[in-house]
Amino acid sequence: MKNPKDKFLSLLGFFAALCFSPVFLYASPTIESMQERLEEEIAKLDSERDERIEALRQQYLTAVERQLEGNLPSDNREALQGERDRVRNEDELHPGSPSDHPALNRLHEALIEQIQIAEKPRLERLTTLIENLQNFSENQARTLRQQGQRDKAEEWENWGKALPARHLSGAAAAAGVSGVKTRFMSLLEAGDEPYLIIVGTSTSEHQGGAVNAPWRQCASGNRSNWPPVLASALSDIGPVRIGGRTCAGVSSKEFLNRGQLDWVVEQKPDAVLMEFAPGGDCVGRFNMTVADSRAIHEQMIEKLRAANPDMEIFLWTGLRSTNQGRRNYWDDRNGSGRAASNESQAEYAQMYVDLANDMPGVYAVDTYPIFQQLYEEDSGAYRTFLRDGNHTNRRAGEEIIIPTILEVMGKED
Repeated sequence: MKNPKDKFLSLLGFFAALCFSPVFLYASPTIESMQERLEEEIAKLDSERDERIEALRQQYLTAVERQLEGNLPSDNREALQGERDRVRNEDELHPGSPSDHPALNRLHEALIEQIQIAEKPRLERLTTLIENLQNFSENQARTLRQQGQRDKAEEWENWGKALPARHLSGAAAAAGVSGVKTRFMSLLEAGDEPYLIIVGTSTSEHQGGAVNAPWRQCASGNRSNWPPVLASALSDIGPVRIGGRTCAGVSSKEFLNRGQLDWVVEQKPDAVLMEFAPGGDCVGRFNMTVADSRAIHEQMIEKLRAANPDMEIFLWTGLRSTNQGRRNYWDDRNGSGRAASNESQAEYAQMYVDLANDMPGVYAVDTYPIFQQLYEEDSGAYRTFLRDGNHTNRRAGEEIIIPTILEVMGKED
């Protein structure tokens, strides 16, 4: 009986033979049949990967149990016991939320690394399989073109070109491979007109950012000038659709509870670029902790992915606000008496980075540290990047925000 690796190599041989055999001239495989064979192989790779992950779960639980055997403060012991129960009860193995306990955070970091190691064999085999299928589709298209069947030849070419975007980008992210194009960028460069929706607060509103898609806002306003810059940059790469769903002055919780996300879910975009945490959730009147914000974002991502499992999520960490006088950040409108401050924005921005590290297909567009450094170097000059204390101008979009988005998406220089 062949082992999984031998079966995999046999399948590669089958595809390679097809590339150079005249058989398909008489009994040509269809794109549908080839896609079905590919999905069958992916299912086998997934099964092998799941076995590795399940073994990793047991190793991780053993590591947690060893930590519990030592003399620990009660809060550390309680945190580790909670982690043990979480890993035992959840269907999928993944790191937990950031903790106040260094030992638990070290375990989380080790778990992320080991999950990526478990994912890499799948990525390597899938990469080889996709390369062989692309060679086959090119050969098939060449033969069909010689026969004068140009439309069918184009179908095979388009199918082959789209394979990496459909199957490799998410696998690369799960395996922790950097510098790989996102699925969205691959689709864009292939001319497939991917659909992006920008979701957030007034920090992201600007109806001028729409491209061949609806842009909905809870109120009229164009307070942020970066969406049109992004629209222009992406349109220069390839055909694209860009829509928006923004509501000024709301938290992620309000946005979700009011059903504002439902329209985005119905659209089933290829990607969503989202900002709530450092621009809304940190506002004092919402009384949302960093953990609360993360939990709501996890719910929103789960809801979006239920509609389109291939959807990529880009979390934008935003800018360093300077507007303390307008009672926007950590204000006292809820009666708490807290003075306005922007210092906690960094914690919410970091949550986006942590969440992206923990979830495949989720990426952090981390501009907050760039804006913070500019502010610290010269707070006066920093204002030349802002329209007001809370919203960026076109310069910020052109020099900071859009270059960062394109880099994260995987655009080549």
